[in-house]
Amino acid sequence: QNIRVNAILPGAVPTDMLRGNLLPGQDEQQYLAMLASHSAMGKLASAEDIARAAVFLCSEAAASISGVALPV
Repeated sequence: QNIRVNAILPGAVPTDMLRGNLLPGQDEQQYLAMLASHSAMGKLASAEDIARAAVFLCSEAAASISGVALPV
């Protein structure tokens, strides 16, 4: 049996925890848009996006992938 070691590097995901970083009086939509503008894809990832990456790395489709840090 081979041992594979990979990492998922999640970007900003609009969760309650992320929203907790809002400063008093800061507009939530502007804050999320600013974070999205700094993303390579121009959008925030969803929890489902992160989960799909994990499922892929655990699947047979990724059987030969090891030592990867996967930004999502």
